[in-house]
Amino acid sequence: AAPGPNVVFVGNSVTVEGVDAPVVAGAIGSGTTVENWGINGCALEEVRVILPKVLRARPRYVVVSLLPNDLGPAQDVNLEKAY
Repeated sequence: AAPGPNVVFVGNSVTVEGVDAPVVAGAIGSGTTVENWGINGCALEEVRVILPKVLRARPRYVVVSLLPNDLGPAQDVNLEKAY
């Protein structure tokens, strides 16, 4: 089987639109492969669904982008430390 990506980005539309995998790969250099597996509307539930597939690809790094409200009700999240 072909080797999987070195880096996989998972997250919502911010990831879909904001992560340019070829630019990231070029910045890292040395044959690094980067894939953007972002999903519009992705929240914690969707990450739980896609994570097994991500891990089967055996990337060296997984970058997960979530919003503070994905982690719990706003009153439970200290917004000063959320970003």
